[in-house]
Amino acid sequence: METFFSDREISMTFLKNKGFIYGVNLLPCFPEFRELRIEDLYILQGYFEQLYPRTSMHNFTNLFIWRHYYHTKISRWRRNILILIYTAHEGGSFLEPLGPEKMPETIKLCLSFLSERSNGFKPAIRRVSERFVKTYLNNGYEFSIEKDIDRSEYVYLAKDLIHLKGRKYDGQRNHIKRFKEAYPDFKIETITQENIPECLELSQQWLSGKCRDLDNRNPDPEEVLQTMSFIDEETVAVKEALLNFYQLPVTGLAIRIDGKIRAFSIGEKLNQEMALIHIEKADHGYLGLAQFICHVFTRIKWSDCKFINREEDLGLKGLRKAKLALGPDHFINKYNIRWRQ
Repeated sequence: METFFSDREISMTFLKNKGFIYGVNLLPCFPEFRELRIEDLYILQGYFEQLYPRTSMHNFTNLFIWRHYYHTKISRWRRNILILIYTAHEGGSFLEPLGPEKMPETIKLCLSFLSERSNGFKPAIRRVSERFVKTYLNNGYEFSIEKDIDRSEYVYLAKDLIHLKGRKYDGQRNHIKRFKEAYPDFKIETITQENIPECLELSQQWLSGKCRDLDNRNPDPEEVLQTMSFIDEETVAVKEALLNFYQLPVTGLAIRIDGKIRAFSIGEKLNQEMALIHIEKADHGYLGLAQFICHVFTRIKWSDCKFINREEDLGLKGLRKAKLALGPDHFINKYNIRWRQ
């Protein structure tokens, strides 16, 4: 069972670990903002660690590699950190505020700021964790709290992805068996400076192949647009992860077949018992490779974890189907906060 804390208790926790708090003074003071930078890693990671993070929203790598898509900007109010994002379909919004003090006032500050610049969008604080809601908004009669189903994160038992026991994993085991039989000379490599260019090349090839698949299947036009938008931006995020690989707290594995990298995955520890998988790419011309990279990455890198967080499905039908097929143990819910009408 999770424990929830008062503002004072959280403030005391931050003060006991205050080394990183001094760095927050380097951020612009609200209402000024600047773009998120790689050097913000230690400031934000320090804040996240106080929360024992369970969601990808409490992870610097995730924020950093997607910063171009979300136009991510950062500011501070008192000792709290404010993260502002923007997308064409949601407008401007804040992510969950981070910090040790006056959080109800911070929520009002964020929503008021957005109200003055709404441009037709309803002000919202998005991707908010359940812990935040229960800690600060139990008596928040001023606010409307909405569960965001498309942003719920899929969490799996690591032992399930390693051992693949039971009927629900029959398909996964069969695909992996066929892969090993068809390509017995595959090699498993750690991602290094030497093979990063090949991973970048695979990412571009994967994008081209995905575009061809969508054209051939010709599904619902709205789904095509939504999926194409996501995979195009995801390719940018993959590039950011690979180009900044040694500056981010991540690790990765790659699979080499016939002399070329055909699959890779990147992740990191989110907390002591949970790993977060940021990226997983496989050449779909190799049957069973996608299932194999998922299995082997968990077995080699995350066998000391209880849980594997494979993030959300964004409401994309294909992605949802694939994530459900892996048999999630549970979901981590996220919420949007607005003014109550």
